[in-house]
Amino acid sequence: MGTETARKNGDTVFLSLDLLRRRGWIAALLALLAVAASLAWSLFLATPRFTSETSLIIMQKGAALQDYNTLLLNQTLTQTYAEIARGHAVLQQVIQDLDLDHNHAEGHASHPTLTPAELSRRVSVTAIKGTQIIRLRVSDTDPASAQRLAAETAAAFTARVRALMKVDNVQVIDPASLPSSHDYPRPILNALLAAVLGLAFGLALIFLLAHLDNTLRTTDDVAKHFGLPVLGIIPTITSTDAIMVVSKQPRSTAAEAFRMLATNLRFVGLDRPLKTILVTSSVPGEGKSFTALNLATALAQTGRKVLLIDADLRQPAIHRYGGLWNEGLGLTVALTSQEEGMRDVFAQPTEVENLHILTSGPIPPNPVELLGSSRMATLIERLEAQYDLLIIDGPPVLVAADASVLSTYADGCLLVVRSGLTKTPLATRGLETLRQVKAKTLGAVLDAVGGAEKGYRHYDRYHYYHYYEARAGRHRKGQGSDRVEGSGSGAAAPPPRGP
Repeated sequence: MGTETARKNGDTVFLSLDLLRRRGWIAALLALLAVAASLAWSLFLATPRFTSETSLIIMQKGAALQDYNTLLLNQTLTQTYAEIARGHAVLQQVIQDLDLDHNHAEGHASHPTLTPAELSRRVSVTAIKGTQIIRLRVSDTDPASAQRLAAETAAAFTARVRALMKVDNVQVIDPASLPSSHDYPRPILNALLAAVLGLAFGLALIFLLAHLDNTLRTTDDVAKHFGLPVLGIIPTITSTDAIMVVSKQPRSTAAEAFRMLATNLRFVGLDRPLKTILVTSSVPGEGKSFTALNLATALAQTGRKVLLIDADLRQPAIHRYGGLWNEGLGLTVALTSQEEGMRDVFAQPTEVENLHILTSGPIPPNPVELLGSSRMATLIERLEAQYDLLIIDGPPVLVAADASVLSTYADGCLLVVRSGLTKTPLATRGLETLRQVKAKTLGAVLDAVGGAEKGYRHYDRYHYYHYYEARAGRHRKGQGSDRVEGSGSGAAAPPPRGP
């Protein structure tokens, strides 16, 4: 239980980091746009506002000292006086005294008609807790006007208190200041807030898109939707000349992944040794031919005699990947040859020891009839007798019925799924198509996983450790021998690993 929880937590962290690596540019772009918009608004569009501040104290004029009761009374009155200062009567008096209730008041042309409600939005009155001080702040687009409004508000407030309370206990201790710089807008603060909001929105968008994404990306996705074990996790190949990675780049992470896939097939064949394996996918472009070629190479490097058959008679690719001749020989020529003895000699040797390839040959007009013929069944029987293992590269399941026909010759099928590309509904249909013809699906191969080699290596080794652990537990219970092929050669040696 603890191991399973740790594995899931590790997978979640890795997938989140991988998601940020792939789509983090969205959050960065949104944060950059938010900062740019904020700066443009702050510097060019927003109207600067200046704030003048004045402070008043509640105490009797000429009173140098006050007894304790008077001090408490004045502190209590401070909150009451603050409410009076922001009241309608005081604001209306300010407007009248400054003649701000006319559109073009003489000497105050910068102020249009002003109402008490509008002025109240510019006035801030704060009673300083635990003191007898009231702080009054007034903002305006003009610094001199802000100072004038603050001074007049203080005067109107003092007069209002005198009229209401019949006492003269409000004194100005800090006259209204003339602001030297605007305090609104604040470009730097606004830019920082915009960056944080843009980044937060971008991250939320990234994870929302990931939630709405219906492509298969992880082993958990495959297990959740199909209940299939992922036998191989192949990283993204970035090099243009890295098709035959197992033979050309034996020390690469991808080559190691294919050797792990070859090793995993040993465990899948515990109950019944595998002789013929069909490699297919749901739709084109998922990497089935690439997988079949490198899997066959990895298996051949273990010392088994392997034949790779290109049975995709609609869009063959193996001869191009392997640099082989495809005219006048191949699968279609072998099937249509009238000479019985010649049907077995069309396989070509490769630079990889123990690996032969039977290319597709010329594309026929009737692929499914040719693949379903008795000649095809006879050819497979003969080839199984000559080789330890046959790997068939079949066409995508949803393209035509060819893959369904080929599955009848195979002991098991590998379904290649391209991470981030294969749609869940299409993969579901492909798997259902294989199940309808009672094909045995051995598992899935997750292709083009991740990007950074370091992150991939951490993820794939964690996964394989868990897979081997589960398989080893079953093997200890005595579920059969540990062979892929039925050639009688005993247990296959572990595949060599690059240093």
